Amino acid sequence: MANLIFEPELMEWTGYKRRDSLMNWLRQHSIPYLLGRDGRVCVTAQAVNIPLLNNQLDSIDDIEF
Repeated sequence: MANLIFEPELMEWTGYKRRDSLMNWLRQHSIPYLLGRDGRVCVTAQAVNIPLLNNQLDSIDDIEF
């Protein structure tokens, strides 16, 4: 399950301490998440990487040939 990122790690990365704030941040960054049976947030590493990669691609100037 190394591809899953759980709520405590997400909170550490983002600096948020409240679950609702974390979920708002994830939505603002277009990162889909799931809630476990206990209501805790979980995402996949791929879900986190896709918006990051898209932002990098958007910042690259058009290449002319």
